[in-house]
Amino acid sequence: MGLMKETDERFIGIEKKIGLFVIIAIAGIVAAMAFIGIQRGVFTPKTKVYFIADSGQGINEGTAVKLSGFKIGKVARLSLDDVARVKVELSINTKYMKWIRTDSKARLFKEGFIGDSVIEITPGSAKARQVAENGIIEFERAKGLGEIAEELKEEIKPVLSDVREIIHYINDPQGDIKQTLKNLRKISEDLPKTQQHLNALLKDVDK
Repeated sequence: MGLMKETDERFIGIEKKIGLFVIIAIAGIVAAMAFIGIQRGVFTPKTKVYFIADSGQGINEGTAVKLSGFKIGKVARLSLDDVARVKVELSINTKYMKWIRTDSKARLFKEGFIGDSVIEITPGSAKARQVAENGIIEFERAKGLGEIAEELKEEIKPVLSDVREIIHYINDPQGDIKQTLKNLRKISEDLPKTQQHLNALLKDVDK
């Protein structure tokens, strides 16, 4: 076998060929990993920002963080503080931190009725200071469909009550509307007789 390797041209320099193949394969894997890392922003400088929520419902690691509808980061980690509130760590692309100021607010809402949950951060005012690394911003949870429906229900209740009163007033047999309609009906029924009397009177006048 050793003699075959020494004399067969196919095996001449095979160690170098295998080594070159391995190097090319490794380089390809590294390039692919670098490309994926660039696409996912692994090498982009990040800044940590936090907010405190009473509940972690609807918030998950990886939830998108947006500013003016543009993705600027994601939720990196959730943890409980000493009083069982949820501390949410946001990983923000550092280049967008200039718009996140001390008066900015983080707000949780859903994109559409059945869309994914998103953390939307409001741009701060020009007078406020930029939030520093590991800074905390205010958080408010957007109202759900149930809460909105309950608010609408409370607002509509007085209107429905007024509508019921109006309908009752209209349907009251002794009410003004019913009596007026009754009188109008009687007048309309007497119109032919009145017309006949007028015609007779006009004939007498002509005579």
